[in-house]
Amino acid sequence: MLVLLVALLTGLHIYQDFGVSIDEVSQREIGYVAYMKATDTYPGEYTYKYRDHGPGFEWVYMFFEKLLHTSSFRDIFLTRHLVTYLFFVCSMAAGYTWIYRVFGSRWLAAFGLAALLFHPVIFGHAFFNPKDIPAMCMFLLAMVTAHRAFRKQKLVAYFVLGLVCGYGTTFRLMNIIVLAPIALFLLADIVSAYSQRKNAGKLILAGLLVCAGTCITLYASWPTLWDDPIAGLQYVYETSAQYPWKGSVQFAGQLIPATDLPWSYIPTWFSITTPELFLLLGIIGVIICISGIIRSPGMYFRNTPLRSVLLALICFFLPLIIVIRLNAVLYDGWRHMYFIYPAFVMLAVFGLHELLKHRAKTIVWSLCALQLVLIGVFMYRNHPFEHVYFNSFVSHEKNYLVKNYELDYWGTGHKHGLEWLAEHDERYGIKVFMDIWTLRDNYKFLDKPMHSKFILTWDIFEAEYFLEFFRTNPYQFPNKDAPESRIIYEKEVLGSPVYRIVKLR
Repeated sequence: MLVLLVALLTGLHIYQDFGVSIDEVSQREIGYVAYMKATDTYPGEYTYKYRDHGPGFEWVYMFFEKLLHTSSFRDIFLTRHLVTYLFFVCSMAAGYTWIYRVFGSRWLAAFGLAALLFHPVIFGHAFFNPKDIPAMCMFLLAMVTAHRAFRKQKLVAYFVLGLVCGYGTTFRLMNIIVLAPIALFLLADIVSAYSQRKNAGKLILAGLLVCAGTCITLYASWPTLWDDPIAGLQYVYETSAQYPWKGSVQFAGQLIPATDLPWSYIPTWFSITTPELFLLLGIIGVIICISGIIRSPGMYFRNTPLRSVLLALICFFLPLIIVIRLNAVLYDGWRHMYFIYPAFVMLAVFGLHELLKHRAKTIVWSLCALQLVLIGVFMYRNHPFEHVYFNSFVSHEKNYLVKNYELDYWGTGHKHGLEWLAEHDERYGIKVFMDIWTLRDNYKFLDKPMHSKFILTWDIFEAEYFLEFFRTNPYQFPNKDAPESRIIYEKEVLGSPVYRIVKLR
């Protein structure tokens, strides 16, 4: 309760601090188009360019938008930030119950909850990332529901599991992968029932109910499937597997096409942006789990609490194997793979559980507390850029990160840059160069009285200031072709500027 209370109070206190990210406006458009399709108000044939993007959580946003009658740009996106964060916290609380049921320890469950909530990268994204965080939440809820279904062994529980899996797939198609270990465990239970001459019919029916529930919510929540489900799913799969984004990513100091990523892209990002102790405990959990499966596979495949550990192992590694095998298009760090993190936390708690059997408990728990304190200090000092987190396994020397990895690739810093300018330049009608739509979105997100402070212009020769965030391209100003330009403000995280304000003349 204390961990949850801290998370809730913190979120309610800071949710207005984050800017609007690059994809938030287009994501709302996806939800609004789905709403028009559902209400039969979409003009003409349904050929919306983002119809391959699952609108699962956008339905929730639209519900609150209509319920609260929000109309101003600022109120709409403040509501979205708050709804996303509250959904995140509630889903992670479900993760607490899962860990507690498996290990029977409130201390281990509380540590797991803290690891789920206070991963700096994911915590920051939990406000302004309307795609990857909800998808991660639904993947966790699917694993929690799977554990409950296998524990209860009731048909209703299996049907609910199918509903959760289907709805989660409408957040991100890759979420359907959770059905693989579920099918494996059902098959193991059916074989066990036959070998013991028990009635396997109930288990077969349970599998059919999982499939039925999945199909129901998948179809009902995704307008792309309404006219032709098979063709719609084929289109979504083909587009998702090789998403037509031809940009490049900055990785280990190189610009690499997103269509030609090395296999190490996701493992590296995951390893350098996850807190050290969480990472080490997860590795320990993976090693112990694999060795346990080799020694005594029945303990993990039978319907025991250890089945959840095996479920986590599969749900962590199988998506990694698939994206590497398909050479999937990924960008902006490992955000497309955030959904594997709860499974990794389960493995980390398993590693901690086994470690506490053989080592001094006081030392181990002290290290856990120290890690959480260090995370808290980093998040406090760098708010609202806690999502630009790198652990000590990568250098924090001056400008090292900005030369090697992407930082605030969402562009949320534009809000803070405009606020800083409004505070430090007393004039009205300040001309700011608008090189990307994110600046316009964050301008609209400001309090209305601040709008008159700025004039946004696409003309670099007319503009007085240039606000720039770091994604992949080097900062453009100052340079030799603009000798009058100078940096008047930079926001640094871990020795590298995440955004800068340049006075052009």
